[in-house]
Amino acid sequence: MTPRLDWDANTDGAQRAARVVALGALDAAADAYDRMRSRDADSIHDFRVAVRRLRSWIRLYRPCLDDTVRARTRRRLNTIADATRDLRDLDVQTTWLKSERSALGGSRLEAAAWVIAELKRDRKPAWRKLRKLLRRDFLKTERALRKELHRYVTVHDVRDDDDVASMRAATASVLGDQVSALAAAFDRIRSADDARRLHRARILAKRARYVLEALSAQIPELAPVADELARFQDAVGELRDAQLLAHRVAREVTSVAAERTALVASELVYRPSGAMDFTRVTADSPFDASLSLLFARLHDRISAAERGVTASLTPDARGRLVASLEKSAKRFGSDTE
Repeated sequence: MTPRLDWDANTDGAQRAARVVALGALDAAADAYDRMRSRDADSIHDFRVAVRRLRSWIRLYRPCLDDTVRARTRRRLNTIADATRDLRDLDVQTTWLKSERSALGGSRLEAAAWVIAELKRDRKPAWRKLRKLLRRDFLKTERALRKELHRYVTVHDVRDDDDVASMRAATASVLGDQVSALAAAFDRIRSADDARRLHRARILAKRARYVLEALSAQIPELAPVADELARFQDAVGELRDAQLLAHRVAREVTSVAAERTALVASELVYRPSGAMDFTRVTADSPFDASLSLLFARLHDRISAAERGVTASLTPDARGRLVASLEKSAKRFGSDTE
């Protein structure tokens, strides 16, 4: 890991400052990766966040980084970031189900334990797949990216006294683009059921938040805007997580129902005149009051999440969020304080 480099959002050139921030995110990802190998409990989440921050930053500040950061390196980073999604979803779903069992009592929510067991079975191959990919690609990508970020090329035009892009100007452009994109994304959303367009708005909000958070240590007034973006992102993310888990539970119920129906058919077809044995059908059945309770809890969770998203999509709420981001962009609109 490299020593932390100093930089100044107000005075540094964009090529240098963008690289220093990216190197910080790369350091965080490398640290989390080391902890993953020692099975630290929080390392997977930390790794995923660090890699996504790094990917977003490189994408947004691409004009300042393209002179040395290669397309192949960006593609590898994208592959690594995307590979963490399945494991993250399984862990989030398991955590919620465990918290529900703890809150309501295991005896009342036995169906949750049944779903948790299924999720854990899926997690093992998902973790092996991710670990294999990281062993193959992460260290190689880290070395390449660190080398590419440690240098940059500046081309000067002799007809211009000072044509070096400043970090302020680059950030004003980045945030200005995010303001326009987020406003347009909001305009296309019709309701909390518009999952695809909601996801697009969430991604745009997250990218803008990453920029503001990187700069807020030096410019504290950006932190509240980053918090506003985080609240919108969390509201949409909670709805997505709740819906994904509901689909998973419904899929498991359908699968078990089909299996038990097949067992009944087997008894009827192959033992029509003998004693019937339905113990395999009825034993450990998740189709009981606890399953109804689990569905009710999921319904309440989805309803609450939908209300949260709907509140964030009112014209006033959307207008305030876009206006706050626009004000932050204008904060960098001049190279002078």
